[in-house]
Amino acid sequence: MQSCLREICVLTAGHEFQVKGRHLSGEANRVADMLSRWDMDPYTQLRKLQKDTELCKKSAFAEGTYKNLKVQFVSYFLFCTYFNMSPLPTSVNTLCLYGNFLSRSFKSVVSIQNYISGVKILHLLLGFEFPTEDWFSIKLLFRGLSRQNPHMPHRALPITPHILLKMYEFFDMSKPSDVTFWCCFLFAFFLMVRKSNLVPTSAKNFDPRKQLCRNNVIVYSDYLLVKMEWSKTIQFGNRKLELPLVKIKDSPLCPYNADNRMCTLVPADVDDPAFLIPQAKSNNILCYSIFSEKTQRHFRNVWVRFF
Repeated sequence: MQSCLREICVLTAGHEFQVKGRHLSGEANRVADMLSRWDMDPYTQLRKLQKDTELCKKSAFAEGTYKNLKVQFVSYFLFCTYFNMSPLPTSVNTLCLYGNFLSRSFKSVVSIQNYISGVKILHLLLGFEFPTEDWFSIKLLFRGLSRQNPHMPHRALPITPHILLKMYEFFDMSKPSDVTFWCCFLFAFFLMVRKSNLVPTSAKNFDPRKQLCRNNVIVYSDYLLVKMEWSKTIQFGNRKLELPLVKIKDSPLCPYNADNRMCTLVPADVDDPAFLIPQAKSNNILCYSIFSEKTQRHFRNVWVRFF
């Protein structure tokens, strides 16, 4: 190594250039990272490769998907245990009985189909063959359940600009916390994004790749440009969203003015979360539970006063 460094020093002096060091993470420089481990024996390298492969497979599903699958697996095993049936490998008859059993708790046939799909994923993960030769019987079951138990999904009524204007009357725009809430309301309304893009479930779960940061909102003279690299439908970074929020003159529903007021009353670094609640010593991250509770409370106030 010393002889190599001496040769580099001679070259830099002779050709009048400088060599500067810069750290690159192993993920961004895989070839050099593997070469630095070249002295490891093949067995150790194979073990590491196997470990990395298993971690890669585990990242195939999102965290929420894993939680749903776990619930579905437990439900299926409890059913088989209670009725003394063999869970693995399953049979078409067992799946039909399981689907009919689920209809006692679920009104939606789509939910039952998801649980049957969970059984299929369980078989594939564990290397068991999933029965598909008589899938017609399961389709008949789904069709019969749909006919016997007609179900229309309940959808919440939308929040309209009229309702937003009524909600605005319950905010005190001199309070930094209310300004933050109002700005978050307007971003959710005009961007039409999921809550997971705006606020985390808790402060420790904040992910700058998923939730908005201050540097994701670019301010121009007459509009805001909100940049997002992740959503429920964009989980692999295959595209980016750039959503404009234009000024609405002389209106309390203007997201441009709301963001400007929030950044003035609640200053933060560019890498900080976009929506912060000021406290005595520091700012707290606005989390979904607080945001949801505030939304419901103001909606109830609007309903009681005006409807």
